[in-house]
Amino acid sequence: MRKSDRWYNRIVRDSKHNDNRCGREIKTTLPYIDTDTLLEFQQMQQNKCWYCQCEMNWMERRSSKNGLTLERDNNKLPHYKSNCVGLCCKSCNSKKYSTDKGLLKRYFCKWRDLALGIHYKHELRSACYTN
Repeated sequence: MRKSDRWYNRIVRDSKHNDNRCGREIKTTLPYIDTDTLLEFQQMQQNKCWYCQCEMNWMERRSSKNGLTLERDNNKLPHYKSNCVGLCCKSCNSKKYSTDKGLLKRYFCKWRDLALGIHYKHELRSACYTN
């Protein structure tokens, strides 16, 4: 496998392509997702999905339902570092739900918060970015 074909390089490349294709303007003043951040997410999460904790498949990330993908907090914004929450499986990432009314997303967030012993989302966020 060539270095340029590694999953973290492909995610950065595909994220930029998808942001441009969907008309999400990428401002150069805001830090965009990069390979170092993706590798930090993978190490911090121990290659487990942000929502369901399944083991993610980084080799066949497009064809596998457990394929590794990048989760954004707000899908209307580009893949800025501040908008990327972590890595999640393709199955969880492909479910379409809003952040306000998404029953499934709220369920997974509550389950994850309880599993980590954290009661407030802002504590979880700051814990993720400082570790």
